[in-house]
Amino acid sequence: MSNKINLNGNQMIVEPSSLDKVFSLTNKLTIPFSHIDGATVDKNIINTYKGLKRPGLSISGQKWCGVFQLDGKKSFWNVSKNETPLVITLNHEKYDLLVLGVENAEYLERLINNLS
Repeated sequence: MSNKINLNGNQMIVEPSSLDKVFSLTNKLTIPFSHIDGATVDKNIINTYKGLKRPGLSISGQKWCGVFQLDGKKSFWNVSKNETPLVITLNHEKYDLLVLGVENAEYLERLINNLS
């Protein structure tokens, strides 16, 4: 598991796991619920072009950590190929998209989509 997600009060807190904090240069992300447009489980996103690393890490098509930019949009990735990716679309945030490896991705997808 690359990330831990907590839904606390009116915000979502994403905490990368130990070494992923170093690789992604991110200790945690705090996102207000009002800035979350939705979440989907997308196993095929792993096979798409991520964009330019800004900063980021890509390890032989097995692991992606950090910020990637594509078509003027920034996304934060912290996922391994063997994990189920949870894709969270944001508004009014530093990132337009979060692509996260998490346990219970389908459960978190339903939970996040029922926030509004």
